[in-house]
Amino acid sequence: RVIGSGSFGCVCEAWDEKHGAVTALKRIPNALGTEEDARQVLREIVALQRTSHPNVCTLRHAYFEASEEGAKKLDVQTMTLRPVSIDVYLSFEYAEGGDIHALRGQLSAKEVRGLMQQLAEATRYLHSVGIWHRDIKSANTLIGKHRYGGRVIKLCDFGSARGALGGPVENPWEEEMGPKRR
Repeated sequence: RVIGSGSFGCVCEAWDEKHGAVTALKRIPNALGTEEDARQVLREIVALQRTSHPNVCTLRHAYFEASEEGAKKLDVQTMTLRPVSIDVYLSFEYAEGGDIHALRGQLSAKEVRGLMQQLAEATRYLHSVGIWHRDIKSANTLIGKHRYGGRVIKLCDFGSARGALGGPVENPWEEEMGPKRR
């Protein structure tokens, strides 16, 4: 079932066989459609692999498959068109409460302070590991459940993230891809 969508992809609720749990599976179609699309996907994966915090969505697994969208190349052996782009799939921990905008009803001042403190802690942590999120908004602030009850903020969507020194998040493939063009 679809639980969210944005300009870059769609997120569905799925079952993760490896972890035996519900997961949020983000599909990014035609991830190699443009150089900037490829860089954005890599930035998100690299940023998420650098994080481990209770208020940041955990990336469990990333994989890709040939894309049916985008450019195709002729395979002269079989005389068929083969995709040259990929769809990237990112499997995240599932935040059962949806985004913070979905909260309904009156919240106590204590609960609001607690949620905002968690968001501030997530932001402080990201800055301490050299990541600027750059897209904190209600749609990227999810609500999970604490193991003792209560709500837990989970910051997600790192596609716009940058390194804290102003450049992109460190990318081990940057040299292979060549210099970034502006």
